[in-house]
Amino acid sequence: EEIKHERSQKKKLDDKIKGESKKETCAISKRDAALSRIPVLEEEISALSHRKADEERKLETIEDETKVITQQVRRDLEAKTQELAPVKQERAILQAALDTAETEKKIV
Repeated sequence: EEIKHERSQKKKLDDKIKGESKKETCAISKRDAALSRIPVLEEEISALSHRKADEERKLETIEDETKVITQQVRRDLEAKTQELAPVKQERAILQAALDTAETEKKIV
């Protein structure tokens, strides 16, 4: 009976070894596949890094161009605002005179 028990234990251990061997083989296969992809991925990283740098340069160029345009627009806006200042002041004076006249009219 002890021999049966030992044989049963041996069979369980042998089955366990087979299962673990399959897992090891699968893990080694996955590792090898991952290792073989490293050079390809490194090339992709390099290419994408160069592309990113190119895109960043393009973006900087666009930003610089935009700054020039917006600076000109700001200057134009400021000039127009200064041109309108006397007109706004005159309008305010005339509006005050109109309000005064309307008030006097109501009183009369």
